[in-house]
Amino acid sequence: MFKAELSDSSILKTSFDAISSIVDEVQIQTDSEGMRLDALDRSHITFVHLELKASLFDEYICDVPEKINIDTDEFMRVLKRAKSQDRVLMSVDEGNFIITFEGDATRTFKIRLIDIEYDNPTPPQISHPTTFKVRFSILKERLLYSIS
Repeated sequence: MFKAELSDSSILKTSFDAISSIVDEVQIQTDSEGMRLDALDRSHITFVHLELKASLFDEYICDVPEKINIDTDEFMRVLKRAKSQDRVLMSVDEGNFIITFEGDATRTFKIRLIDIEYDNPTPPQISHPTTFKVRFSILKERLLYSIS
């Protein structure tokens, strides 16, 4: 069983807005530690890694690891319907990724899981390994600036 609640919808919106511009389909892996994805763009130039730790969520339950294969554009179309004050609830049922926004009204969307054979890409071997840690608020501000 997988269930996650997040009070700040902008975390998902900002992250997946960037990801959807790079990759068309992703496999989100869930386990007791959180959600994560690794993906390569079609040309195999850009590697994307996103990790959302269980502690980030208001409530997070994942008894059995899940692989959630979704179309990123479809996920973004749903996420764009969330209002800033909406609470986001996510779960998986028979073939669907279910996203519910709770706020002034409750709206539930089902994204059909896609059937893709997916071997998680591994990070490229870089001769000069570099790690960047960026506060989420900086990414959020930059995305808002580039949209206006």
